[in-house]
Amino acid sequence: MATLDVGLKILGELETNALSLEILLDHLDRLVPFVGAGLSFDFGYPSWTELLEDLADQAGLRDRVDSLLANYQFEEAAEELSTSLSNLFDATLRRIFGDRKLPRPLSKGAVRHVPRIARGPVLTTNFDRVLEAAFEDAGCRFRQVLPGPRIREAHQALQLGDPFLLKLHGDYFYSESRVLTLQEYTREYGNPDPEKIDFKLPLPSVIDQALGGYPLLFLGCSLKNDRTTRVIAQIAMKPERVGTVHFALLPASDSGLDRRKQLDAWHIFPVFFRTGEFERIDQFLRFLADAVARRPGGRADPVVIADVPHAQSRPLPQTLAALLTAVCEPRGSITLTPQQIAELVQHKPENFTEYRLARIAEWSQPRYQLDRRFVSLTLLIDRGEDTQGVRWAGLESRRFNDHQRPR
Repeated sequence: MATLDVGLKILGELETNALSLEILLDHLDRLVPFVGAGLSFDFGYPSWTELLEDLADQAGLRDRVDSLLANYQFEEAAEELSTSLSNLFDATLRRIFGDRKLPRPLSKGAVRHVPRIARGPVLTTNFDRVLEAAFEDAGCRFRQVLPGPRIREAHQALQLGDPFLLKLHGDYFYSESRVLTLQEYTREYGNPDPEKIDFKLPLPSVIDQALGGYPLLFLGCSLKNDRTTRVIAQIAMKPERVGTVHFALLPASDSGLDRRKQLDAWHIFPVFFRTGEFERIDQFLRFLADAVARRPGGRADPVVIADVPHAQSRPLPQTLAALLTAVCEPRGSITLTPQQIAELVQHKPENFTEYRLARIAEWSQPRYQLDRRFVSLTLLIDRGEDTQGVRWAGLESRRFNDHQRPR
């Protein structure tokens, strides 16, 4: 079955799915996931509305907050709650978004497939650390995690396509990096009105750079009338952004004509799944990850996820057997603890297969991960000792951007 047909079988041939998915598959090599709160629901983290309603109940401000939320005034609601609850506001955020509730390794959730889709940066507005956990479990920790105060460092990383996590609105633990209240929003964007934000400030300029430089894939984002969406819409509709494409995975309830026209104005191609069938999000992201792995230079399913201290306990013979199965299966995977890796490395192999398995385990650890940022290398060809003129000559017409394939 063709790749496009497989994707449509998962999503259903709803509205413009065939066209949007075909274009999405053409952009797999450069997709940058933009992850919202929806991908954290599997782990008990709340949506922004649920979070503010919970805080409103504590502050006795439920009617007032409900009124603000009905008009998408999330930051105004957060501002009133922060003022009313004071220190309790920060303490509650740390309790709700703390990563102690995360099961490790992650055993469920569509977010597990994001590490195999992303080839470079990942953007999120989430406060939690679900993405950090997913990438660590996949054996490809982010080289950098850049929340609020470090947002300036993102410009160069975006240019290089580095695999880093850009937490646009900060991290739950560090209140100075957070963008949740109206005062915090105004501090980072320069104006509470999304149509009057200051693009000279670090955060808006980084979002502008990301939207202009990469096709984004919005996951777990409602893309409704909140301030962040309005900022994205304003940037996307700039005249110089004509020709830029982005994508969003949305429920079919969002597929009305007016909604599709709105997304089209923002240069967003939506792919819809049947409303309420959230298991299709997991299935679709697995499908995309497998499609990326089949591309030249794609990241195959992880054979070994090393240095994860919560892996299944096994005696050495079972570890060898499980690793061999993972290596032989086209989409095999296995999680090994540092202790299991040490046992494999120290084990005296009885045959060549055991030797190879030990090397695979050892070299799959994160510290052996190859750095793919070879964008300025020159390949010199040895023309032989008897050549006239320069013996070592470059290939001016070909550019090599990694270890595997020329351009």
